Amino acid sequence: MAYFRRRKPKTINKNQEKSARNRNQAGRQLSLVHPNVQRLTLDLEFVSPQGDLISSDQIDVGPSDIVDLSAPCPGRCGDGTMDLMGKVDDVVRRHETNSESRGRCQRPAFGTGDPCGTELKARIEIAYEPSAEE
Repeated sequence: MAYFRRRKPKTINKNQEKSARNRNQAGRQLSLVHPNVQRLTLDLEFVSPQGDLISSDQIDVGPSDIVDLSAPCPGRCGDGTMDLMGKVDDVVRRHETNSESRGRCQRPAFGTGDPCGTELKARIEIAYEPSAEE
């Protein structure tokens, strides 16, 4: 008499569910996240702990573009990210047009227990939709 093992039905695991949730939150249009913002421009510079420029990038987002304000760290950690959504939300709430922000990656550097230390310097420029009062 042969015994057969039942296969479990294939479902996505909890890591795949978490990844899908994060993609859904990060992949929203700018007009849905901030309806009064016409254009969002970010100038990003990543600087090593020694002060050397690692990389620079410019992100320009319009109302119909998908907005993802997390930048992967190009430093020694290999898997760190820097999230700018909170800062951008704060700037929009105060209705500012220009702002600067800095932050350091706190992930452990690859092969050591020391923090990565890569610094992100971000310049934020926001253009708003004209209001009825103007």
